[in-house]
Amino acid sequence: MPAWGSYSYLFGPVVSLAALGLLVWLMRWATTRRPMTREQDEQLVRVLTVPTVVEAQVVRLRLQDAGLRAALAPPGETPGVLVCAGDLPAARRMLAG
Repeated sequence: MPAWGSYSYLFGPVVSLAALGLLVWLMRWATTRRPMTREQDEQLVRVLTVPTVVEAQVVRLRLQDAGLRAALAPPGETPGVLVCAGDLPAARRMLAG
């Protein structure tokens, strides 16, 4: 390491803080929910209404495990599951059987 004089003791903490800042930024970026575009939002169709949000989450996970695109109804509305319009017939078949 070149001779930095009295500033060499700052190298380790500065690099550590920079790495930590990069990790925090990366994790925030990776976990940020990206809002749907207006076109995607207009294509969502309610496939099922349930009494609780927990039941809606269970149904949404079942649909996603089957390869269908599903989302929960927005907060403030009756709990339910929304699917893309193209996936509606397959979602109804899966929920019926």
